[in-house]
Amino acid sequence: MNYTIIYYPLLRQFDITMPEYALIFAIDGLSAKTGWCYASRTELADCICMKQRWIYDSLNRLTRKGLVEVDSQTRFLRAGKIWKKALAKCKTEGSTSSEASYAENAERMQKMQRQKAQKTYRQAMHEVQSAYAENAKEPVQKMQSPMHDSPLGYAQNAALPMHDLQSGYAQNADYN
Repeated sequence: MNYTIIYYPLLRQFDITMPEYALIFAIDGLSAKTGWCYASRTELADCICMKQRWIYDSLNRLTRKGLVEVDSQTRFLRAGKIWKKALAKCKTEGSTSSEASYAENAERMQKMQRQKAQKTYRQAMHEVQSAYAENAKEPVQKMQSPMHDSPLGYAQNAALPMHDLQSGYAQNADYN
């Protein structure tokens, strides 16, 4: 099997995950000709890129829901009647229904994005207003620069000795 067609209403209807959906879809496809899926659990795991342990757990869950049937003697699998009926319903509703649901989903997503953007904007504005309110209570004090605003002014720096490059070179010459 190279691909899986996803009918999203089935995911919601049966409360299953995408890998579980892929597992049922694979079983349904592999049982189409003979009525039963003869693939081993290992082959099914490889088919949908999942671990073999996960296959056993998922098959138990899907069997309890009636979405997969297991032959008690051979342990062969097939999609359950509930699944087949729901899948047939999705297929017969056709593309117009899925296009309509796509448009509804797109509209819903746009609305959610607008609401999220508005919420983010409101939060940002609240933070800015809070910051302004805090600054109004505590006015900003002028920073003092020790160099320019000291009582001595620039004279304070005059106390620092100036270095004469020539004498510096001469002093270093003594160390050689």
